[in-house]
Amino acid sequence: MKQLSSLLAFILVAQFLSAQIDIVGANYDLGTGTIGVIRWNANTGAILDTVATPAQGVAIGSSVFDAYNGIYYFADFAGLNGIDLDSRTVAAFPGTDISTSAEIDMASGKIFGVRNTDVLDSSGMVISSTMDMVQYHIANNTETVIGTFAGNEGVYLDASCYNSNLGIYYFIGIDSALGQCLYAVPTRDSVFSYTLVPMPSQGRFVQTLEYDNEANILYALMLFVGIPGSEHFLVEQIDPTTGALTLEVDFPQYSSYQIGTCSFHQSTSSIVFVLPDSTGPVVRIYNTISNTLTAGILPIQFINEFECDNSIFAQLKYGVTAIESPTAPTNIMTYPNPAIDVLHLRTDAPIESMYITDAMGRSMPFTANGSQVDVSGLAPGCYLLIAKLGEDQWSRSKFIKQ
Repeated sequence: MKQLSSLLAFILVAQFLSAQIDIVGANYDLGTGTIGVIRWNANTGAILDTVATPAQGVAIGSSVFDAYNGIYYFADFAGLNGIDLDSRTVAAFPGTDISTSAEIDMASGKIFGVRNTDVLDSSGMVISSTMDMVQYHIANNTETVIGTFAGNEGVYLDASCYNSNLGIYYFIGIDSALGQCLYAVPTRDSVFSYTLVPMPSQGRFVQTLEYDNEANILYALMLFVGIPGSEHFLVEQIDPTTGALTLEVDFPQYSSYQIGTCSFHQSTSSIVFVLPDSTGPVVRIYNTISNTLTAGILPIQFINEFECDNSIFAQLKYGVTAIESPTAPTNIMTYPNPAIDVLHLRTDAPIESMYITDAMGRSMPFTANGSQVDVSGLAPGCYLLIAKLGEDQWSRSKFIKQ
């Protein structure tokens, strides 16, 4: 069993287990033939936002959610699409093609992916191919190849994740000499490098990777096919330095998994995924702290490429605005910090509206008088004040209530 790193974490476990899990995903509209983006509560099935797009498809593994700006990205045949769920606007970025393995660094807002690039001769014929590491820059809609993997013969579709604490991108690929390997790429280093460790299958095949950025644990959803007729799913922990596997939980009752429908909810340390059922796809939520599996709700049948909305977690843990944000928000200062009864605000723009959330993303009651906020009714703990400052500019400030 995993050990909690601090007494505070232990105290918050019960709260985390009941926290809501919001998910953003892409829905194929059979009537229009286009993609709609939906945000919903996985616990209740309540649809929170819907945004129509002109996109006519979604590349598997191409979705990421920008936790700071509330923007969901996915790739279609023409390039990348960015859906702002707050303003309900859609932006297209043609010519970009990060897909199959896109991941976002929650601490910086940078998007990374692995891409197969064909090498052509003078007549345009393909003579070879390379597997490249690509960074997509949100701010100016450009892609940069930051390195190439030698001897790589392919990647597993949608089997990637990102350690936002250390800036490490993980994916499962095939090395020409070692076979199935876990690749680790430290993306914040000035010089491109990577390590890889073999992962003998032992009848197990990685379906997807997820990273717990609170407990620093790398998880894999595995398909076990060791005995014919007994195929089922496992969740394993992976030691990123050795590739060693530790069984987390076995799901003998489930023999398949819907690709492109797995994400990690950081605040509750939960893996959310979709499984086929006799009545249609069903959502399951596995909490890695309590080792419990509960049923979620899928509000619309054809939802794919979904991502957990980890906004509150990212803002509280990393505490800075993503540097790749297309537009930097106006700053707001809160003091004193910690606060006892009154929180004072200082900003260089008028505040149009504001709200306060706790560590689980729940809205908290408060009263405000100009630049003073009465927080005397809040329980001791860590909170996030989110303010709209005009022109669709938002600012976030973390504070502690004593």
